[in-house]
Amino acid sequence: MPDSESYVVIASNYGGEQPPAWWMNLVAQPEAVVHVSGRSIPVLARALAGAERDAMVTRAVLYNKQWRGYVRTVRRELPVVRLEPRD
Repeated sequence: MPDSESYVVIASNYGGEQPPAWWMNLVAQPEAVVHVSGRSIPVLARALAGAERDAMVTRAVLYNKQWRGYVRTVRRELPVVRLEPRD
């Protein structure tokens, strides 16, 4: 989900109880590249927590109806990840 200059993703793993492999990769190495509309954007991943996470979940479930279902049904806390452009 675009968010100003950043992107936000939820590590839902299609509603599975195990986190997705890409999230584990970002935990180990938070530098990544996002490909959007033919552009490659170097980013730094940062997990959101507390009120910042809660506010973003509220926005994200309106943006993506699948995320809405995952947030309601998955027992683990789904990581909400901001992908911030890096220089």
